[in-house]
Amino acid sequence: PIFGDAFDASGDLWVTTVNSVVEFSKAELATADPAPTVTISSSGGANPVFDSSGDLWTVTGGGPYCFGTPCTNEVVELTKAQLSASGSPTPAVTISSTKVGAAGSLYGPYSLAFDSSGDLWVENFNSNTTVEFAKDQLSTSGSPTPIRAIVGPRTGMNWPSYVVIEP
Repeated sequence: PIFGDAFDASGDLWVTTVNSVVEFSKAELATADPAPTVTISSSGGANPVFDSSGDLWTVTGGGPYCFGTPCTNEVVELTKAQLSASGSPTPAVTISSTKVGAAGSLYGPYSLAFDSSGDLWVENFNSNTTVEFAKDQLSTSGSPTPIRAIVGPRTGMNWPSYVVIEP
């Protein structure tokens, strides 16, 4: 199954599946039967998003719902250089949850969006929360504490699936 797609700055289409990320170049998309130009088979995920450097970020899901293999409740970054050729690169950055389960910062992460400051917002489908990681928290792997968490009964969130930041 397909769990998300995004266009990069060049107009190439990137599609995430349960166990891969594939690119269809802009030129291939103009053909009647496009074929993938790049296949990254080390990580599947959901709802990819590109940062201002052209790096691709995606979630690997978790909890009772899994949006990628392995099912790890993580957010991963594949750099622009890693996306230039097919293969199985190790993600450049892996952001893990602060705790296991619904009390953690990532539990069933599903959707990502960058704001104009370069901060990353994550919708947690399984814990009805939205968290924000500061740009400087995204440069190395680890389990950073979000700088903001939107949580609680007053939020009205019930299995949030997408976060969109207005430009």
